[in-house]
Amino acid sequence: IATTYIGVTGASFIYFNLLFPVVRPLLIITLASIVIVIFRFIKEEKERHFIHSTFGRYLSKEVVDELLNSPQGLEMRGESRQVTFLVSDLRGFTSISDRLSPNDVIQILNHYFERMVEIIIRYRGTVDELQGDGILVFFGAPLSAEDDPERAIACAIEMQSIMPEINRFQRQNNLPQLSMGIGINTGKVVVGNIGSEKRTKYGAVGTPINITYRIESHTTGGQILISNGTYEKTRAKLKLRESFQVQFKGINHPVVLYDVAGIEGKYDVFLPEVQTDTLTHLKMPLMVSCFPIEGKEVSEKSIQGQITDLAISEADVLLQEEIEVRSNLKLLIHTDTAQKLSEIYAKVVVLDHSATQPHQSKVRLKFTSLPQDTRIFIKEKLGNIMH
Repeated sequence: IATTYIGVTGASFIYFNLLFPVVRPLLIITLASIVIVIFRFIKEEKERHFIHSTFGRYLSKEVVDELLNSPQGLEMRGESRQVTFLVSDLRGFTSISDRLSPNDVIQILNHYFERMVEIIIRYRGTVDELQGDGILVFFGAPLSAEDDPERAIACAIEMQSIMPEINRFQRQNNLPQLSMGIGINTGKVVVGNIGSEKRTKYGAVGTPINITYRIESHTTGGQILISNGTYEKTRAKLKLRESFQVQFKGINHPVVLYDVAGIEGKYDVFLPEVQTDTLTHLKMPLMVSCFPIEGKEVSEKSIQGQITDLAISEADVLLQEEIEVRSNLKLLIHTDTAQKLSEIYAKVVVLDHSATQPHQSKVRLKFTSLPQDTRIFIKEKLGNIMH
């Protein structure tokens, strides 16, 4: 602009004998340029600070540097992209926390999150949210790579593999054992800065996130379930335990979920072999009240039943009402004494159609949360039978 103005004023003087002021306009242009540079610098520093404050604690230094150095890194406006989501949750932790002191709850969560976030950062995942005892992780936002689904699965396997070490810490500090379920899904969502001037966070909006939470809700402790979308992108390298169909509310067709055992290739990580307990038949069945769980809500109405076969991690139960496979239940075991046991959380993993009476259900339950007092009761019960 300054050069053009000088050229115009010079030509006007030479060819038309016209005089225009020179110093004042050039001074205004210079001052305006300085103001613009300062404004852009402040704006860019604010955006850099936002990236550091948003991602600095939950991304590796390399990823943060890449964000800051890329032309698109500072923008992070809304955009549609394919992301692989990982959701983890501690089984029955709400019930566990009710029986612990606040200091114990915080100690457990801080140690657990520290170990998990360390693994997630190593696999270049973005920790979007730590909520309660759950974690939401992005693979593919804000930076994407071709192997996002593979890294998500490998990350989940390492997260599950570290749980025995976390539980050693729990035992050493006289704290209850933990078990974790993980759900993974891949799909297109809108990602970007969400919020207001006072509070903004980098987040995502779309159905695939909700589906990931639903997938995770079908897991048992130590399990990793993935959607068909993630499976199709990684199937050549996956090792599976099984696959099964579930029905999600709001979706008309059944959804296939895959139980991951490991992934080959670049990451080459596998879950430990599942040690299945042998069920012991009870001559005198244990009476039990079962409360169905829908989402986070526990039904006030109970289903009465009998535990006919029992192990430390699972049980066969004859229920007086029909129930669907993969249902979540809260169990209260009724003892012959005045002893009141803590509730157990379990999932229906097998539905046996051989029940003799109509409207009954014969089911195999996998315990997802087993408090210490109930664990001791079961061990003593099984010990007495063995002797």
